[in-house]
Amino acid sequence: MNKLLSKLHFWMQPKETIFLHFAENILGSKIEAGKYSKNSRRVFIDNGGDVLFVAHLDTVLPPKIKKQTKKRLHASGLDDRLGCLLAYELGTKLCADILLTDDEEKCISTAQHHITKNYNWIVEFDRGGDDIVTYGIDNYEFQHALAEYWTIGFGSYSDIVDLPTLSCCFNLGIGYQHAHSKDSYVNLKQLNTQLKKFEWFYEKYSKTEFIADKQQKVSHNSSYIYDWQCDICGNEENVEEVHEYRMCITCFNQVIDNFFFAKEYDSKY
Repeated sequence: MNKLLSKLHFWMQPKETIFLHFAENILGSKIEAGKYSKNSRRVFIDNGGDVLFVAHLDTVLPPKIKKQTKKRLHASGLDDRLGCLLAYELGTKLCADILLTDDEEKCISTAQHHITKNYNWIVEFDRGGDDIVTYGIDNYEFQHALAEYWTIGFGSYSDIVDLPTLSCCFNLGIGYQHAHSKDSYVNLKQLNTQLKKFEWFYEKYSKTEFIADKQQKVSHNSSYIYDWQCDICGNEENVEEVHEYRMCITCFNQVIDNFFFAKEYDSKY
């Protein structure tokens, strides 16, 4: 673990420095006046893998390592420079393909521009804690396989949501807390446990193909959306799975408002 974390210093450099380091692996960029165009750029390393490892280079706060104790490493920008470290090092070790994106924190990940080959499955390293989420990009068999190792939680967005693929995907919790805060840190014991579980999962399932149940279609802006309808209003935009129901964001907010109104009413009467 210490050997792995010693390499985190490289990934805490300014984003432009890292892009320049991987200049030969950048897609979606043109050099204009000595600078890279940023609209769709991403780093892609083709290791000939059957699985794709994903993380994002942009951060909310400038990345900076502050201190390390026996139990924690304190740093800003762990979301998602820690994920970049893991995607790169594990991808290199396990011969998986590696995709490092930009603009995830703006919810317009450059993953949406990637031409994705058919992978057995895809993993992203961009989540706090020790659970995993699939954003509904899964099937029953994939959920069953994941549940052997992790609790499946609920999430709203990461790069894999915008990634054009029919492969099952999941986002792995990598132990960090307070992701967007200057007080962010990673729980080292939790991270170590997650990495052990992941290597067990990879060893067992890296050769197994999992195709997601969701069917995707291309929208007018080349971002991928799911061919789903809201169970409440029938809307087809901004629909996600919420506890086995499909809801658009408008109906979801209405359900939340109704819930809290009912609790307030009960407390008064």
